Amino acid sequence: MPEQTITKRQIIFIMLGTMLTLLIAALNNTIVGTAMPKIVRELQGMEHYSWPFTSYMLFSTIILPISGKLADIYGRKKITLLGIIILAVASMLCGISRTMIELSILRGFQGIGGGICVSSAFIIVSEIFPMGQRAKYIGLVTSMFALASIMGPVAGGIITDHFSWRWVFFVNIPLNVVAFLLLFKFLPVIIHHDEERKIDIIGVAAFVLTALPALFVVSQIAYRPFLSLDMIALTLFSLLMLILFLYVEKRSREPILNLHYFKEDIFSASVIASALGSMAVFGTAIFFPLYLQSTRGLSATKSGLIMMPMMMAMILATNISGTLVSRFKIFKPVAVAGFIITCLGIFSFGFLGKYCSIAGLIVFSSLAGGGIGLTLPIFSVAPQSVFPHRQVGIVTSLLQFFRNLGGTVGSAMFGTIMFLHMSSKLKDVPNGNVPAATADLVKNPAILTNPEKVAAIRESIPQSLIADFERFVSSCLSSVAGSIEMIFIVAGVILLIGLVSVILKFNEKKVRHAVSEYKKRQQVKFSS
Repeated sequence: MPEQTITKRQIIFIMLGTMLTLLIAALNNTIVGTAMPKIVRELQGMEHYSWPFTSYMLFSTIILPISGKLADIYGRKKITLLGIIILAVASMLCGISRTMIELSILRGFQGIGGGICVSSAFIIVSEIFPMGQRAKYIGLVTSMFALASIMGPVAGGIITDHFSWRWVFFVNIPLNVVAFLLLFKFLPVIIHHDEERKIDIIGVAAFVLTALPALFVVSQIAYRPFLSLDMIALTLFSLLMLILFLYVEKRSREPILNLHYFKEDIFSASVIASALGSMAVFGTAIFFPLYLQSTRGLSATKSGLIMMPMMMAMILATNISGTLVSRFKIFKPVAVAGFIITCLGIFSFGFLGKYCSIAGLIVFSSLAGGGIGLTLPIFSVAPQSVFPHRQVGIVTSLLQFFRNLGGTVGSAMFGTIMFLHMSSKLKDVPNGNVPAATADLVKNPAILTNPEKVAAIRESIPQSLIADFERFVSSCLSSVAGSIEMIFIVAGVILLIGLVSVILKFNEKKVRHAVSEYKKRQQVKFSS
């Protein structure tokens, strides 16, 4: 097929379509949260409150390496457009759901489309731009995650309050149409003539049956006893499928997860560092609003606004890092600096949070967001440079898979730590003159962290005991604050492990040499 040069006009529209695709997929993870209370009330399923989140998270994570392999075999454009179609259809079906179980199943379907879109966005950038420019554009695309974190909760609240929660899903459809048309028209078909058109069906099935129960156990460990029969059964089944998966992959000609990737130090160091970074920062970030609303008495709107500087810092730092890598070809110093800055922000929150004003918390969270933002382009570009160009799809998807997996494990693990620490500390809070029945009611975390319910209990307290009641509630809230601060300290330790892995395993000279060689051997053919 004839070689085709991509024009500057094409690049602009390809980037617009790619960024919009990733923004839509990321928004599906953030826009639903503020709509969930009304969804639960209408569909009658409080006991299934977390299922739509878990379902989307599980399937979007599992599909990442699979979609990368499919893109390597069948072409980037076909798989990207397929992901957009799945996301649009699933969004429409979610919007007409009649029960919580139905919504949860359809959210899994939506997660498949979202995962393909996330994987495809990074693959497209890796294909279109040469190694010297790639980090800058990966930084630009990565910033869509932070933008979605800013827009999602606010947009979800406005849509739910003024229209209907169903429009939280319907609003995706016209955006998907725009993204589809842009990429259909301007994204060229990228040909790799030496790629065998095969897919490891047995490997895919074993991988799904390994990851699905494992991620479900991880996401539910904070809410169900780990030694319960269902959790044990799922864990054993996952381990059995993992053994089968490894056995199949070693013998497959076209493995979905070729284990030789992990023999490459740059890849393994990037996987470890990015997974631990996501575990620490994105795992703790979901507890920041709880900290602000429960222990500082702020509204949901104000807590969302306070989180904005963190996301803005992440966007800015990601683009700065991408520019530094593209212009000066420095990798390890930027990654190390990012981890150190993130550690400073996370540890400061954990040790000094209770003594700080809101302004201080904004500074700490911004340091964490900015620091982790510096590392994101590094751990995307560096591993791509050490593998053949035809494998960039699966390499990129694997990196995103382990990054998502880190955040999933982190949120579940930190939830367990917080719950156990909080339960222990609340038991030690003396009741004072507060009646035992009232004290036990207040010590229930679901009530304690709900200001409206605490206010309702306060109205039933005799005037003579109000002062005692206020002191008791304050002590209980201090225990909640201490429990959340504890998970930030644990997150700081995890970041230190990530920092050590970068210092010991990330070879700066090897990456620079690989980037130079990659630019020489990069020969991509385009056909319209």
